[in-house]
Amino acid sequence: MIPVFQDINELHKATGTKLKSRFAGFHIIRNEEAAEKCINHMYSHRCGFHQICVDHESNYELGLDSDSHQITNNQLYFIPKGTIISWEAEYVGLWKGYTIFFKPEFLKRDDIPTELGDFFKDGKPRVLQLDRQSKHYLDAFCEQMLLEQASDQADLPKVLGHWFSLFLLYCNRYYGTAKIETGSFEHAIKYRFQELLNFNIEKHRKVDFYADQLNISPRHFTRLIKRTTGITAKKVILEKMTEVAKERLKHSELTISEIAYSLNFKNIPQFNKHFKAITGVTPSQYRRTFRGIS
Repeated sequence: MIPVFQDINELHKATGTKLKSRFAGFHIIRNEEAAEKCINHMYSHRCGFHQICVDHESNYELGLDSDSHQITNNQLYFIPKGTIISWEAEYVGLWKGYTIFFKPEFLKRDDIPTELGDFFKDGKPRVLQLDRQSKHYLDAFCEQMLLEQASDQADLPKVLGHWFSLFLLYCNRYYGTAKIETGSFEHAIKYRFQELLNFNIEKHRKVDFYADQLNISPRHFTRLIKRTTGITAKKVILEKMTEVAKERLKHSELTISEIAYSLNFKNIPQFNKHFKAITGVTPSQYRRTFRGIS
């Protein structure tokens, strides 16, 4: 029979970390603190609480139900209560980041207006890739929760709950399952790439820039995008640029050179070349055709 840890401190004891939660239903830790004493091989078990891990640096195999995940740097994973969990690592000391253990009841307070978001609704664990922007925000929330957790203020549970609520809202904004389709790693990367394009296409058309923002190598990024979209990352970028250019050609009075400049092209011939590669016509021809000018 698979053992079940109903209490957060029971899990801490079983894993050898010897950390202790101050609250029955919530605990946030720095992974570095747990890594000092955490056992390398943890047997299969279940927990009566949810877990969220923001991994900065790690290298271990994580078993979640019937699936096995190789956890590496800059990953975010959600483990609903009742999930069968195990792990194997050659050296847990590499583990850096944050882990949050919490019971759903912790958020069911009248003074903490929040929902768990998409991650725990279907009871399925998810392993996702952290990009630079979301990592920055989530790290800030984690540090604030650690600070509050260590305080002795009378309103501690309320304030801590509000910071955790913000953390979950940001998780839902960046990684909600409605946005990442199947919730898989590859679709998470595709969705975040598309979102980054919306905000950066005017300044950045290099594949390396987007790979860097998503914290993965350009080569790995290119393979993932090709698998999920059927075309290269470079072409996805070019198509997005063309889409924006089309809208400006159709609905603005900007000149061709002004549109080229707004999209960070150094000259009109370069802009014409990229635009024609996707549409088959030059920007001038496209505008004339749209406006019915012969």
